Amino acid sequence: MTVTTLSSGDLRMYASSPTLDAVGSEWWQREFKLIAGKIVYRGDGPEITDSSPANANAKVTIDFNAESGTIQ
Repeated sequence: MTVTTLSSGDLRMYASSPTLDAVGSEWWQREFKLIAGKIVYRGDGPEITDSSPANANAKVTIDFNAESGTIQ
């Protein structure tokens, strides 16, 4: 998956799908960040406090199979 950011700041992302929405999970349980090139999932834990900085118009590439990604 590849997306382009609209603004700069700490990049926080979450996954959505009809299946996840149907079971009633909250968005924050699906939240994740890219930390040192690895996907870190929040799950049922506290907020992820490590920073994942991104500039406006950065290209974010995520590989869920490899559980990794880049911010360029």
